[in-house]
Amino acid sequence: MIPKDILFRGFTWMVKCATCKEIALYRSDWNPQAKGQVEISLLHPQPRQAPGEVPDRIRARFNEAVAVSKTSPSLGGVGLRRTLEELMKDQGAKGKTLAANFRGLADRGYIPGHLAELIDTMKELQLLAAHAEEPDVSPQDIPVLIDFCVAVFEYLYVAPSKVSAVKNRRAILQSKSPSPSALKPAGSPAST
Repeated sequence: MIPKDILFRGFTWMVKCATCKEIALYRSDWNPQAKGQVEISLLHPQPRQAPGEVPDRIRARFNEAVAVSKTSPSLGGVGLRRTLEELMKDQGAKGKTLAANFRGLADRGYIPGHLAELIDTMKELQLLAAHAEEPDVSPQDIPVLIDFCVAVFEYLYVAPSKVSAVKNRRAILQSKSPSPSALKPAGSPAST
């Protein structure tokens, strides 16, 4: 018998997606503050999102491309290509092709050379195809494209933001620390 003082809070369940055939884990929670409504949240898989340091318009394109890639890898691939093109505009790249723009970023030291080389391989494999006559992007290609975009985000937006945060924190700590002369005990001889 269940004691009367135990209140039902929620439960967790697993489903298999009819579209992508992957397993998803959900949790429902009773919310007494919301007039007893049940709140449902996805526990697994967590959707891949662009880091917060990425500019809004690029982050929106990336997140949209990732969301649609489960049901349409080809549309997701086109969306990821558009994400990279938007990123190049943000970086002021002036090359005629996406690969040329990546080489320019590598030449300026913004990204490592091997990322610029990888974009050539992706184009050769038609992973960044955007034209009707080109082969479709497969579901297996999408994680490669997503990981590539995330790696580029790390170099161009996340790492510089973290470096800036460290510098700011260091400056704050230095401004709060006493000067070396203030650390001398009272009555000690002054330095000349």
